[in-house]
Amino acid sequence: MITNPRTPVKWINYIGSLDFGGYIDHTGGALLCSQDPALNRITKYLTQTPSSEMKGETLYLRIKTDEGEKLFSPFFVPTLDAYDLFEAHVGLGYTRYISEFDGLRCEILVFVPLGEHIELRLVRITNQRDQG
Repeated sequence: MITNPRTPVKWINYIGSLDFGGYIDHTGGALLCSQDPALNRITKYLTQTPSSEMKGETLYLRIKTDEGEKLFSPFFVPTLDAYDLFEAHVGLGYTRYISEFDGLRCEILVFVPLGEHIELRLVRITNQRDQG
């Protein structure tokens, strides 16, 4: 489990199978492949980039506040927010993220179902603030 997203280099995990899958890093960046990852990349990804650099897809959330609105991502990049809580759980064939920012808790599970050619991102958002 990674609790500080500001690592010197990205931690990556392979999800899926050799038929379809790819890499996902602790900051939410991803590379999808059809068969051999070296030759059949669907999306571009460079593993040698610093953890603050954006490569791949992301999710943005807009939070209404008394001062206006804030924009943040439950993944570390591209917003580079200072989270109240950050966890990236790297498992065999999945990566799970938990991040909390300004009273909003996000839990995201990323995986490729066995025998499928899709990446799933299950997202749960919980408002932990006193106001709506």
